[in-house]
Amino acid sequence: MASTSPIGDALIGSRRWTDSQVTRMVEILLGPDDTAALVLLKSVRNSLSEAIKRAWPFVHGNPNVPPPQLLSDDKELEEVEEESEEEELELEKEESEEEEEEEEEESEEEEEEEELEEEESVEEGLADEDIRVLDADAEYEEDIQYPVV
Repeated sequence: MASTSPIGDALIGSRRWTDSQVTRMVEILLGPDDTAALVLLKSVRNSLSEAIKRAWPFVHGNPNVPPPQLLSDDKELEEVEEESEEEELELEKEESEEEEEEEEEESEEEEEEEELEEEESVEEGLADEDIRVLDADAEYEEDIQYPVV
């Protein structure tokens, strides 16, 4: 078989990754449109299946080559899709658990910071109260008018 697909050729070193067909195929496969990626995968898979069928007579007599196991399009594709959905759900679950742990850590850090701030403000408040107490004990002259704030 001369070629499987542009990305397949790039994977085995027959094409450069910078080739326009390869980059276009990568953009489709890794892009946001899952249906376009599945259509592309189906077309590559069908062309590979046809290429194997055409090449099989040439390797049929070779005892070292096992017979091809062709995929049934709909059933196996559904199984692959279900497996990928399950993997995605597991990944999402792991990511959400990680996010929850990060949020818990952040909230714990925030609580610690708030406690430190409260302790500092209490200490500052004590200093202010000490001054007020000292001022309250002081004797003031009656003739001086103090500004009201």
